[in-house]
Amino acid sequence: MYYYPGTLGAEILDIEEVMIPAGLIPNIYRNSWCVAGGWAACPSLAGDKDVWIMDPNPLDGLLGMRKAMLDHLKDEGFTFTEEGQEQNQHGYPPSFGIIKIAAITEPDASHPIHLLGTLISDPLSLIGTFDISTHQIAITHDGNVVKGSDWTPINQPPRVISVNQGKPTTPARMSKLIDRYRPRL
Repeated sequence: MYYYPGTLGAEILDIEEVMIPAGLIPNIYRNSWCVAGGWAACPSLAGDKDVWIMDPNPLDGLLGMRKAMLDHLKDEGFTFTEEGQEQNQHGYPPSFGIIKIAAITEPDASHPIHLLGTLISDPLSLIGTFDISTHQIAITHDGNVVKGSDWTPINQPPRVISVNQGKPTTPARMSKLIDRYRPRL
């Protein structure tokens, strides 16, 4: 345990301990993950937290990455539900290089965690695929904030900026997001 010098015991925490549960990410992906989307935009307005594992060249493809992550979650004793194309009819087409891995529920967590894998190699390229301007933001494994070129802060109405992974944003989803980010008076 480390403490800030000149304080009365203010502990220095690893960014992993602040954003995600300790041990969630195995060493092989220690430097290649980020939290991106709604939670990165504003945790207090988010319903969940999307944690992205980025690996442009997984040894066994995305399915191999998924299996390695699921094995790690089991070994570490996490409570989770498997997700993925075969379990979820709303999964991403494999051509987009994205796979759902698991939904993680931890008793002390403020938000459920959705663990996703991608062949995209960096956070800026990843958020560049997001369809909503407000969600074009990521917090990297080392605490840096990355904003996409079309990012808008939460005090501005969200805009549709692209087709989301081949699926257009529905009017119902857009209405929900506009209500979520409506300026609070």
